Amino acid sequence: MAFRRRRSHCAELRCRRRVLNARRLVKGYSDTHARGEAKFDRVLGAVPLLAPRADGADWMRRLRDAALLDEDGIALDGALKTISTL
Repeated sequence: MAFRRRRSHCAELRCRRRVLNARRLVKGYSDTHARGEAKFDRVLGAVPLLAPRADGADWMRRLRDAALLDEDGIALDGALKTISTL
């Protein structure tokens, strides 16, 4: 039982770290900053679904990477749709 709690705690810490890393989406100024903030907000919206999962931190990383792929957020849309089916 203690091992399971410890493992769960480690997964939670990794997920928290990924959330902090996602803040890197917000950069620049004006339109670039606004797009980054919007993507960051969308990534944060997935945290309640991902935090309890053992692979939540990996999915958070995938979301951040998808958000960085294109300016319009098409890759992020696809990743969020995938998460909604988990």
